[in-house]
Amino acid sequence: MIKHNCEFMKEIGSEFYELQESLKAEHKDNIAYLLSGRTALRFIIDDICVNQEVRTALLPSYCCESMILPFVQAGINVHFYDVYFDHIDYPYENDSDIVVLIDFFGYTIGENSEIARCEKHAGKIIIYDSTHKIDGNFEVESFADYSFCSYRKWFYCNFAKAVKHNGAFCKQSNLYCNEHYISLRDEALYEKQKYISGNSNDKESYQRKFALAEQMLDNEYIGFAGNPVSFDMDEIITKRQENAKYLISQLITIPQINLWRKDVMQNDSPMFVPILLDPIIRDDLRRKLICEKIYCPIHWPESPYHAKRNEWQAMELSLVCDQRYDITDMERVVSVIKDFFEKY
Repeated sequence: MIKHNCEFMKEIGSEFYELQESLKAEHKDNIAYLLSGRTALRFIIDDICVNQEVRTALLPSYCCESMILPFVQAGINVHFYDVYFDHIDYPYENDSDIVVLIDFFGYTIGENSEIARCEKHAGKIIIYDSTHKIDGNFEVESFADYSFCSYRKWFYCNFAKAVKHNGAFCKQSNLYCNEHYISLRDEALYEKQKYISGNSNDKESYQRKFALAEQMLDNEYIGFAGNPVSFDMDEIITKRQENAKYLISQLITIPQINLWRKDVMQNDSPMFVPILLDPIIRDDLRRKLICEKIYCPIHWPESPYHAKRNEWQAMELSLVCDQRYDITDMERVVSVIKDFFEKY
């Protein structure tokens, strides 16, 4: 079993800190560059409400609060369709005006294209959240009215993209820059770079600034423009696929772990490798990983807006597989997990 010295171990996970090259991208009639995913979603909601009255939106039961709040704060009632470990239980007889679809964690969900097709023919407005699948899903988006992606979830940046698939957005002229938020995030970025490179021991400072920036975004996110950057999508997806395949191949034999997917298909774009565990074991394993400087998020904290609690939220742990890391890093993650279960 591999042993690691906690003092000198490479950090895996947590906030991105690698800069991307700025991109001078112009807004188009049907494309808007916004600050964050929730900014993009509210931008889409406002565009819809210009031309029609919207009463109800139907969202997946497994989602984060930041997806729900833009609807609630726009005065739209939110209902949920049930998402389970191996299928979606979708109520085709519903009175919603808007339907939101997600390919969770970048793994293509076959039911989504059929739901999109049927609901489009029923006159519903379809919004596809491609934040989970950076390259999108053509089969779903061919029926979708809107899609959006928050690139902050894939690398360091301050932008998301919203697309209107049929026609132009009604207005974009009132977008403005959230300079305080962006400058605080950038400060945290540079401080983390110093910490990672060994030129600073102050970890608490950049963590505090990242957290404060997110609190600012929670309180004020509407109407902000983003700062687009360039990135190599193929490289990001290829690296993540390699890392995810390795994690899955090594963890599939551990009986206490239920894998969200047992394989990575060619059209998958892994955001994480989600695993499901007994809640107590999940929390103990997460603490062990943190001790080893491996920071794996939980998706998602409970929200008071959900009509009923999705049991995944107590069981899920997202293993990091992003493009910052290679197979050697994934070997370390696997080593810690296997060591944990050998001693548990």
